[in-house]
Amino acid sequence: MSEHVQGVVYRAESFLSVGQVDRAETLLRTELAQRPDDGALLLSLAKVSEARRRWPEVVTTATAALEANPNSLQARLMIAWAAYQVGDRPLMKQHLDVVLHYQPEQPTALMYLALHASVDKSTAGKERTRAIVRQSLALGGGDPWYTVLAAKIEVFTGRPAEARRLVDDGLAQDPTNTQLLTLKSELARDPDESIDIVSGLLATSPADLALRMRFESLVTTRRRAMLVMLWLGPALAALGTALVTDYRIGWMVGVAAASFSVWATQYKSYQALPPGYRAELDSKAPWRVATRWGGRTAAIFGVFGGVLLATGLAPAAWALVVATFGWVVTRIATFSRERAVATSADAEHDLLSEGGPAAPGLDQGAPKPLGRYTLALSRNRWARATTTPLLLIPFCIVGLIPPDAPDESSTARAALGVIAGIVGLVCLVEASFWTRVPGNQAATAWRAFRLVVPGILLTIMLLCGVAFLTVATASWASGQPAPTIGDDSDPAPATIPPDYFDDLNSPPPTIDIPDFDIPSIPPLDIPPTAPEG
Repeated sequence: MSEHVQGVVYRAESFLSVGQVDRAETLLRTELAQRPDDGALLLSLAKVSEARRRWPEVVTTATAALEANPNSLQARLMIAWAAYQVGDRPLMKQHLDVVLHYQPEQPTALMYLALHASVDKSTAGKERTRAIVRQSLALGGGDPWYTVLAAKIEVFTGRPAEARRLVDDGLAQDPTNTQLLTLKSELARDPDESIDIVSGLLATSPADLALRMRFESLVTTRRRAMLVMLWLGPALAALGTALVTDYRIGWMVGVAAASFSVWATQYKSYQALPPGYRAELDSKAPWRVATRWGGRTAAIFGVFGGVLLATGLAPAAWALVVATFGWVVTRIATFSRERAVATSADAEHDLLSEGGPAAPGLDQGAPKPLGRYTLALSRNRWARATTTPLLLIPFCIVGLIPPDAPDESSTARAALGVIAGIVGLVCLVEASFWTRVPGNQAATAWRAFRLVVPGILLTIMLLCGVAFLTVATASWASGQPAPTIGDDSDPAPATIPPDYFDDLNSPPPTIDIPDFDIPSIPPLDIPPTAPEG
């Protein structure tokens, strides 16, 4: 390799080390226009494609570098790693065998070999994989890269505790390593520990959208878990109070305890946020204003509606419906924000991975697949759209019970049906943004069917709930019982004729029974013994 080419490669890899992928590629392609068969330039260009995660290009470029320099073991290692990324296991094994033939103790090749062998889930296969991992770690010189990959392989083979031990040992040697800290947050069993680790990483890299998405996911999971636990306590307290005293008192206790729990959860989650996130939540951005006022509306109408309904004020059930619409506003605003953040994160990821316009041979009109963050969001919403209607079935059954007496029980049942319909439809609407599957009409039709059928049923549930709630509220206001569904007869009470009991003092009637002549039956002459046969 000439000094000029060596200088170009050094400059290109310097650009790569500071994230200037475009400048590195421009420099290398300019030089390759004059030296198209230079192995060092081709190998450096393969590193550019690797930084952008263009794995097929890595295979092609590294193969060209290997043809220019058949003795390049580094090119074979790059081909093996890219082959693993595209799922070409035979190609990966082919090049690893060549590298290990010449260098049996090459630690990177050994770690790749362990990764290749990790698909064998048998006991012997797992032991063989772990033996290769231990050999690679012993030869790796304590480099965190080997520790990270070894921990991931331990997770693949079903030993997360051993993976956590490896990460802790690595952090003992390098406490600030970003890769080890990120993996530790993923392996942590305590959500608070994961939040603390990612918060610390965000403090040093506040513009990292991947870290922000990870942090938001952790906070959402933690808030959901806290809500489940904090709502379970009020429910048990309300049930116990209702069994000991009165159901109305139990309802009021449950509403008060649940309201306190929600505010406590919000405060606790807010305190866990880093300063940058607190400033964002305190801002007057449209999505924050909508979520703030939607949440307040839901809380105020939910508390007062529940308390008034428990005291016997039947129309207060409408307040619970209004509270649900406040929640809908919050959900819509939050969902739009989540989509915007996911789209922004995908755009930055594509910029770093793809580095500019698409290649000339690609179809520019083809639909673009979802980015990794938008895909994760769509999967979450589809999971909700699948499970939420099923979880709402008991509430829908209760909501379909027609109102009978003009009291708060009838309006509460009807309001429950309305709320179930609203919540289910919101979940379906959120998933509807990703109904279309590019290039797969059958999958698109199936997704549409999965949304349309429960959507129709929930719409019917919503309309029935509104009708029942209106009838029950009107009956309570008039003081009359709610009409029975399907009964068109005159509701006037039956009357007894005035002369119905006039003959109670009359003498009892007499009955003459005639005499019947019953004919006599003549005697039968039966011989004393049976005749002989």
